[in-house]
Amino acid sequence: YSSSSNAATDSDAPGAYGSGGIAAAAAKSADALGKGDIKRVVAAADGSVWVGYKRGVLEKYSEAGQLLWSSATSAPAAGASVFRPADITAVAAAGSSVWVGDAHGQLWVLDASSAALQRSWKAHVFPVRSIAAGGHLVYSLGKDGSICAWPALPPPAALTAAWQQDVVSCMKEQQLTVLVGTWN
Repeated sequence: YSSSSNAATDSDAPGAYGSGGIAAAAAKSADALGKGDIKRVVAAADGSVWVGYKRGVLEKYSEAGQLLWSSATSAPAAGASVFRPADITAVAAAGSSVWVGDAHGQLWVLDASSAALQRSWKAHVFPVRSIAAGGHLVYSLGKDGSICAWPALPPPAALTAAWQQDVVSCMKEQQLTVLVGTWN
């Protein structure tokens, strides 16, 4: 233990939670761009840290606190789906994906390495309160207390295409002739 004023403190270490760490970088970023309060902070498997802000902004930071990606400043690739959640209410890491829940009950799944939107859907009628990963499933909790389980990985494209074809054939308009009889 050193009481010298030249000794480094824990908060001065690169990547530490303090004046030079991720928390400080995220807080400064939130103040500068009016993103609202930090709602969730999640560590991903690749060592990055994801920060979700109340006003719908999601950011990815390196272990050293360097901003790697922000939904507020990044434009989607041509033809890619757009990540634009309402107020972020929940964030969780599941394998190589980051799951985000919003105030409109929507779930968004992004690739943790590229931040590309993989899929999104209306998961709850009420806001998403929490998201938790467990094995091959991801669970979401709605504000009304409903819990839903979702596959952590999307189904293979061939299976999705086959399902879509089956749905289309089931939804065709059909004309039926019905004979109704009664005795009384």
